[in-house]
Amino acid sequence: YATTIDVVYIPLIYAVVMGIDALAALAFGILYDKRGTLSLVISTIFSVFITPLFFYVGGIVGIIGGLCLWGIAMGAQESVLKAVITSLISKEKRATAYGIFYAVFGGAWFIGSLIVGALYEINTLYVVLFSSSMEILAVLLLIVYGRKKQQLERETLSLPVKVE
Repeated sequence: YATTIDVVYIPLIYAVVMGIDALAALAFGILYDKRGTLSLVISTIFSVFITPLFFYVGGIVGIIGGLCLWGIAMGAQESVLKAVITSLISKEKRATAYGIFYAVFGGAWFIGSLIVGALYEINTLYVVLFSSSMEILAVLLLIVYGRKKQQLERETLSLPVKVE
């Protein structure tokens, strides 16, 4: 089976993946509005399978499958992460919060890319294990965050209201 894609098809594939990104952004945005952090958990679960698909499913199926999952993950990320920041930060400090978030996000992406590059030089299995482990850790942290948030919301609702 083929393991490469002719360079002429790259713009078309990229356009399709960006279409998937757009649809995923819409779907996960709606899901976030209805179910909150669960949308991040679901989108991150999709991300767990990106790297194994790229490296261990043969040929074009692995490449296209991995790219489609990447499009879903990116769409979810682009819509939901902004909504999360908006829900946590007051309007007056939102631009600063976006700046801080994306500075940390970009720094973490850079460090992760350095690690992936070093692991790739050793063995692609290590890339898959590292990437999938980080995604699984993210899912677990999101579940903990979601539960803590629900607990705080329940406690806040049960506080007595003072009427003066």
